[in-house]
Amino acid sequence: MRPNYRLQWSFTQGATTARPDGLISVPHTKTTRVTLTLRNGKLTLRGVRKPDAPVTATGTLIVRLSGLASSHSLTFIEKGLSGAEHRLGLVSPFDAGGHLLVVHVKHAKSLTGC
Repeated sequence: MRPNYRLQWSFTQGATTARPDGLISVPHTKTTRVTLTLRNGKLTLRGVRKPDAPVTATGTLIVRLSGLASSHSLTFIEKGLSGAEHRLGLVSPFDAGGHLLVVHVKHAKSLTGC
């Protein structure tokens, strides 16, 4: 199962980390129901995968800004949920085989057609 994330965050002046808020939707299956919430960087997971017992966990999601002004990267750091995600069959977009998700930001000098 792959959750869908819609994240919002901002970096206060001079800061290089942010704690996002977001809406997370997880498609239900015949055997699994999961709810994920994200508020100020705190992730809360509740779920059930039949025939197992309920699974609950809390963790964090931090966004880190790095690099030069002309070549920024965003690194997403999720901690505390991997065991619960595995038990429920969830695939986190922030942990690809033990590697953090890093997004390189490109700056557009001009946008044709806009």
